[in-house]
Amino acid sequence: MNHPILEITKAGLHTSIQDLGRYGYQQYGVIVGGAMDTYALRLGNYLVGNREGEAAIEMFYGNTAFRVLSSSYIAITGAKTRVLLNGKTVSMWRAFPVEKGDYLEIGVPEEGYINYLTIRGGIDGEVFLNSKSTYLRGHFGGYGRLLKNRDILLGKSNGNIEKLLKRSLAKELIPTYSNHVTARVVISPQVNYFTKESIQTFFSTVYTISRQSDRMGYRLDGEPLKYQINKNLITDAIPLGAIQVPNNGLPIILLSDHQTTGGYPKIGVIASVDIPLVAQLRPGQTLSFKPISVQKSQKLYREQEEKLSILKLVS
Repeated sequence: MNHPILEITKAGLHTSIQDLGRYGYQQYGVIVGGAMDTYALRLGNYLVGNREGEAAIEMFYGNTAFRVLSSSYIAITGAKTRVLLNGKTVSMWRAFPVEKGDYLEIGVPEEGYINYLTIRGGIDGEVFLNSKSTYLRGHFGGYGRLLKNRDILLGKSNGNIEKLLKRSLAKELIPTYSNHVTARVVISPQVNYFTKESIQTFFSTVYTISRQSDRMGYRLDGEPLKYQINKNLITDAIPLGAIQVPNNGLPIILLSDHQTTGGYPKIGVIASVDIPLVAQLRPGQTLSFKPISVQKSQKLYREQEEKLSILKLVS
C-alpha cells in the first residue's frame, strides 16, 4: 500500500518523476521519454533494491531538498554533487538509510548536470501507457508537471531492507563527468545530404551546448553545416541520440523527449553508451564527435550490459 514518503521543500530548477520510458507506442505518435541518464537511474535502483526501471526523481542542476516522511533507503546518483542528510555529508552511489523527519539536501553539481533520487519501493505517480515518466508537453505521467514545493510523494512499504545496508558499486561502474565530451557517432545513411566539407567540419568542430536546450534536444552552437541536396526529405523515424540538422545548419542532438518522426536530414546517431554522458553536459559546456561503426557501437553496448548483469558489491 502506498503511503507518504517524501515532501519537497525545495523543488529546484527542473525536477520530475521519470523511469525508463514508455515503449511500444511511437507508431501512434507517443514518445518514449524517460530518464535523460538511464545509466544513473538503473544503478540507483539497483542500490536500493528496486527493479531497474522503477520511477525516481530526476533533478536538473540540483539545489533541491526533501523532508523524509517514512523510514526507508535512498540513493543519489548522477552528477557529482554534495548530498547532506541532516546537515552531514553522505556518499553518492551508495544506499543509505533515512528516518522519518530527516532532511535531505542535494546541492548544485560540481560535475555533470542531472541527479537521480531513488528510494526503496519507488516513487508513485500516474501510470500512462505502462510508464510513470513525466512528459511535460503532453501533461501525462508522474504528476503531469514539474514537481514543486510542498508536493507530497507517495511510495510503497520498505519490505526487506537488511541486505541494502552499505550496498554500493564497484568503482569501474561509477561514471565520471567532465565539461567536455567526445561522443562517438554512427554516420547516417542521410550523410549524402551534406557537403564533404561539412562532414569534415562536423568531426573537427568543438560545439557548445546552447541555452536553448531541453529534454527534447540539445541545440549546438558552432560552425554551421551545409547541404548539398536541398530537396525535401521524406519524414522518417527518429532514434534516441539522432543528430538532426535543420536549415540553419546547427546540429540538434535529440534526447529523451524527442519527437517520433522528423524531416530534417540526420548526419549521424550517437552511440548508446555515450548518450548518458552527453545528457550530463550543461549549457555552455562543449562536445566534439568522432565516427564509430555500427558493429563497434553494438559491441560497446553489449560490454556495458554484461558489466551491469554482474554488478559487484563493495562494502
